[in-house]
Amino acid sequence: MALATALDITHPTVAPEHETTSIPGARKMHDLAVMFADIAGSTGLYESLGDARAHRVVAATLQLMTDAVEACGGRIVKTVGDELLCTYPSADDGARGSIAIQQSLHGRQVSPAERVAVRIGVNYGTLVEAAGDVFGDSVNVAARLVEIAQPHQILTTATCVERLSPPQRAKARELELIGVRGRDSYVPVWELVWHEEEEQTQRVLAPTRRVRKGYLLRLEFRGCSWELAREGDALTVGRDEASQVRLDGEVASRYHARIQVRNRKFVLIDHSTNGTYVLPEGGETVHVMHEEYVLSGSGEIRFGRLQAGAGSESLHYASGARPPPRSAGGTEDAPAGRSRET
Repeated sequence: MALATALDITHPTVAPEHETTSIPGARKMHDLAVMFADIAGSTGLYESLGDARAHRVVAATLQLMTDAVEACGGRIVKTVGDELLCTYPSADDGARGSIAIQQSLHGRQVSPAERVAVRIGVNYGTLVEAAGDVFGDSVNVAARLVEIAQPHQILTTATCVERLSPPQRAKARELELIGVRGRDSYVPVWELVWHEEEEQTQRVLAPTRRVRKGYLLRLEFRGCSWELAREGDALTVGRDEASQVRLDGEVASRYHARIQVRNRKFVLIDHSTNGTYVLPEGGETVHVMHEEYVLSGSGEIRFGRLQAGAGSESLHYASGARPPPRSAGGTEDAPAGRSRET
């Protein structure tokens, strides 16, 4: 069985071309929003549609994205493969442009085989321009955001959210912390909610309990197990083939949920249509829908349906102290954030 690895967001890799070095003749630009927009799963598109048809779909999608960017005052810096890099005069323009892209794609009338999803990362700060390209820490952070964004999702930073007007800020909700190479501290990440039907509010349904040093969360599903312990360790759950915990059945969503270590808590975040059920050992069942739930102790998690079976399998969880290393010759435990067969 191929084993997935939980996303290691404490040691990110940012493309070298977006890192700031000594740039001769560079011109600093202040107060700009920077956005990366990436077509998710384009490799699979070429495999399923063939080169010629997939190329037409990608080209049409990039043109739609370009039109949305320019309609909101943005400038296309460059296109690399199936990804756009652009800038906007203000944080509001960046938010409007990001949302316009997602809404345009959502409303496009195409066959199911040609429907694509886009991931977006948008940030705000001082940029450095050279030879028509842009560089700087703000660009690095935006590049990191698009790496961890899920399809159909817009991620941004607290820096950007602080500069949004009240109508745009109302669409933002805080998610997590991420690490960015070259920084000693974590970056708060927010999501811009663009779908009108999506729930805007999030609340913690369990008492807030911080993870003590040396504690971890163990998760088991279909013979695989994961351990989340470090700040930023995360596990994605859903029907999508990129999910680390792959679900079956129509009641589960493609991008159903995410479990992560955030601010020293084990947080379950639901993104699904039918919700997620948490069955704590010795406690009452909790239905989490477009909300967050802090996991503690042990229990089961079911996705989309409370009753076991009929396409609803349980993910078992247990939090506790990390066991001491085994003696020489013994089998080591899986590293934090990584999976193994049980």
